[in-house]
Amino acid sequence: MNPDGTGLMVFFGNQHPNVVMIDAKPIPGTRKVVASFSPGHGRTEHAGAIAIIDPDQGPDAKDMARTITKGHNYRDPYPLSENLFLVATNHAIELIDDLGNSTVLWSMPADWRTGRMCVHEPRPLAAREKEYVMALQRPPSMIEPFANVPDLIDFPRDIQPLLDKYCVACHDYDASPRGGPMSGGLIFSGDHGPMFSHSYYNLTISGQYIDGRNLRKSD
Repeated sequence: MNPDGTGLMVFFGNQHPNVVMIDAKPIPGTRKVVASFSPGHGRTEHAGAIAIIDPDQGPDAKDMARTITKGHNYRDPYPLSENLFLVATNHAIELIDDLGNSTVLWSMPADWRTGRMCVHEPRPLAAREKEYVMALQRPPSMIEPFANVPDLIDFPRDIQPLLDKYCVACHDYDASPRGGPMSGGLIFSGDHGPMFSHSYYNLTISGQYIDGRNLRKSD
């Protein structure tokens, strides 16, 4: 993103599934960032491997993300320099370098751990000077559609009403004069599950749509 808030674009990894890239922070004096790569849809507290990302080869150059930790139990990286980072584990604050060497700076006392307490978001006490942010010097702009770019399809807004009108009478949990329940073993109602609506989940596992990859795995 530009300093004035314009030009928002993907920095890295939009085409790399099965990992949550989160808690990214700029590394001082470089164009790189450090981030947590949490497996799958993200583990508890976004725990994962710590990686350094160099954007110079574009957002899809997978080898430009270099994992520096040997495990996946780290979170909330904070860059102190180009090669030193504060990180949190379940019960400790550690200092790691860009080669993965680690030193425990502080460990939670054993009697603090009984209540499922965890360490997160380590920060130095001495604040460093923040960069000048142009976007904060004026009121926010109204969001407008991009010229010549189609609107994104929103499943609850655009698709679910069609399923409600044409499909749910047969593909619901209860029978209706038109059929059901669960015709074909599929549910197309808009009820919400832990992550997705029941209709979206059923359409996905039954392979009833194609997103260009035709693969059943996450983004």
